[in-house]
Amino acid sequence: MENPELTREMIEVKAAIAEIHAQIENIKERQFKIDDLAEAIHKTIGEIKIMNQTICGIDKRLVTMEQDSHDRAAMFEEESRKRKFAVWQALISALIGGAVSYFIFRGL
Repeated sequence: MENPELTREMIEVKAAIAEIHAQIENIKERQFKIDDLAEAIHKTIGEIKIMNQTICGIDKRLVTMEQDSHDRAAMFEEESRKRKFAVWQALISALIGGAVSYFIFRGL
């Protein structure tokens, strides 16, 4: 082989090496991006777990609040029934007392 031929082959080999080196750098960049993406996904999963716990806590509180509202409604209904009974009881007592008073004073 002659000198110009060797020079041309050497230039081709250097170009091939440079291309391989560029491909290796490209692969390294992609690996860094994949690592960053994996880290971001891991962080997002952690945040989703925290949000899920928060939502479960809110759900439990809502169930408790709903149950409390049902309990309060039942309690108000019971109090309403008791008040109505007390009003009727007072009314009946007043009517009986009035009737008894009427018959007592009428007989005098």
